[in-house]
Amino acid sequence: MSTDLPTVPDQWVSIQDAARRLGISAISVRRRIRKGTLEAELQPGPKGHEYRVRLPAEQAPESSPSAQVSNLVISEMLAVITRQQSEMIVMAASAAMWQTRAEMLADQLDQAQRALQAPQPEPVPTEPTPVVEAVSAPAVRPWWRFWGG
Repeated sequence: MSTDLPTVPDQWVSIQDAARRLGISAISVRRRIRKGTLEAELQPGPKGHEYRVRLPAEQAPESSPSAQVSNLVISEMLAVITRQQSEMIVMAASAAMWQTRAEMLADQLDQAQRALQAPQPEPVPTEPTPVVEAVSAPAVRPWWRFWGG
């Protein structure tokens, strides 16, 4: 039973790599390990023991439909970002032009207001007001005195 196709060995990768290659989160990879749908082993790593997940050859990134979809989404997002950046550059140039125009108009308005200011009348000298002695007011009588005298 020999086949002409070469067999690709299974890959043992970290949880983060498995998540990236499968197009899911690291938490989902851990859930699948707990449920038994993904095989994992605790192996020594550079910072202590770490889990290594076995990815079968058919789940390699080249054949993974989720990886192809994510690459397509990434390329579309990159095109959108590039288009948005070019639009922002055009808008920034337009905003700078309008800012300059607004400053120029503000200067012109200030000059026109200074030119149109009403002349201030010269102060008229005033004579000192004479001192008037205070006149004492009549004593206030109760209202009932009006009728009785």
